Amino acid sequence: MQYDAYNTHKIWEYCSNSIKNCNINNLYQNKEFMGTMFCESFVEHELKYLLKNYENNTDYINSITKETLPNLSNGNLIHQFYHITNFYNYVGYKFFNEPITEFGAGYGGLCKVIHKLEFKNRYNIIELPNLKGLQQQYLQDIKNEKNINWYSNHNEFNQENKHYGTFIALWSLSETPQKTRDYYLYESNFDQYFFAYGDEFYDMKNLEYFNRFIEIKSSLIWQKITIPFMSGQYYLMGKKC
Repeated sequence: MQYDAYNTHKIWEYCSNSIKNCNINNLYQNKEFMGTMFCESFVEHELKYLLKNYENNTDYINSITKETLPNLSNGNLIHQFYHITNFYNYVGYKFFNEPITEFGAGYGGLCKVIHKLEFKNRYNIIELPNLKGLQQQYLQDIKNEKNINWYSNHNEFNQENKHYGTFIALWSLSETPQKTRDYYLYESNFDQYFFAYGDEFYDMKNLEYFNRFIEIKSSLIWQKITIPFMSGQYYLMGKKC
């Protein structure tokens, strides 16, 4: 079977073309960025969960979620910290000791949060070329920045990496055309998977696709969680027995 290296949905082609011209200090002025990569709508719910999980240690939570970019609140980093805490509570700390591969990293918020949690392994980002520059600027202050590697498609990734460790795709794979989705469905073989997705994205039906992922990767233990405050949105997490 032939797969496209990175087949882009027309919506993301448009958004990435707009965002690539942003100045990192003025991202908040770009409506495509604010509409697709920045989320602070659920801070109240997410902070409640984080406070319970980290025993009301507000100093620790603030240290992980402090945003350094001007004119942006901490809301999106709280959002990312909420995501990775849910995943950690399912798979345990083991995934911090192995490479992480993130498919579609936004502007780099999740990557920054994970590194603030003292992640020191190889971090791979498979991303649209239009967004690489923005991510590199945003992540340049990470101490072990040299451990972050960018790839424009899975063919490039495969030349340097094996499919092990954790694969993360928070809404990104669910917003990617079928030929690219099929590659990860049939050809990927990671130890852990962490997905977030909605019921559908334009013409793509996501429930059927991710149910099929569970069937194809039946050697893993899967857990699907409805995100309680986000209508029709889910986490799907897989780990080895």
